[in-house]
Amino acid sequence: MNYELLFDKMNLWDEGRKSFYLFEKKRANDKAFSTGVDKALLAFDESVDAVKEALNSLSLESGEKLQELTLYVYLLRSEKTLEEYKNRGLEEEIFYESMLDLTMAARRCFEHEGVYGIDEVYTGWSRKVLLLEIFRIGRLEFALVPSNYTCEIDGFTLEKGELSIGTHIPAYDKLTVENCEESYERARVFYKEHFGLERCFFTCASWMMHPWLKEDLGESSAIVQFNSKYKVFEVVDDGVAPIGWVFKTKRENPEDYPENTSIQRKLKARILEGRPFGYGVGVRL
Repeated sequence: MNYELLFDKMNLWDEGRKSFYLFEKKRANDKAFSTGVDKALLAFDESVDAVKEALNSLSLESGEKLQELTLYVYLLRSEKTLEEYKNRGLEEEIFYESMLDLTMAARRCFEHEGVYGIDEVYTGWSRKVLLLEIFRIGRLEFALVPSNYTCEIDGFTLEKGELSIGTHIPAYDKLTVENCEESYERARVFYKEHFGLERCFFTCASWMMHPWLKEDLGESSAIVQFNSKYKVFEVVDDGVAPIGWVFKTKRENPEDYPENTSIQRKLKARILEGRPFGYGVGVRL
């Protein structure tokens, strides 16, 4: 595995590269640590609970930070992922795009916990990327999921239980109509060629689907332009969904939420005024 090429392609920060090579050196010179890493790699393919348990044990025994170890083991596991891409005839470019998910997870972990690694929130999600259950194709991420609903759009019906393409919007990248439409078009080709989908229903369950965004941000908002392409058929006012993404952490006193961006100011005002917010579920072709 050409790790330098991988790290360049996935824009891995220097913190991640440094810890990776330090762990590689430790693995070469510390038999117990090497054995623990091997156990974690075996547990990876067993289940998410198994790999969590193996990584926790490795962290306790080695004294190393769990988040950094998780990123390290996942980077090692990516070699097997790349082999599977090649065996299945999948585009290598999509492998490198998908690996950006680990970089996103590490950046989020750094912002929330001060450690450049993968925290518990993303341990399961990033595992799915390495198991070829989630693909990043351009700006967006996609995963085959059975629809929980029956709904109609543009004269076509998506039946409950029918496979749809769940759409996810990774952070830390510009959201434009152009780059999203490019992702959808590439995804249509990808899922037809490799999964046999003749018609692609894209579904999205996200705080970005909730109508409060259009009410408060207006139609010029990039998020509103994104969700306007979807037919939203369920809205849930849970009062929770966007908080972690917009503010990073939940505060006991809403007055303490920052107001550094327009969306932070709008959401904070909505919370203080007791107006509804949450998430929505939409579909598009």
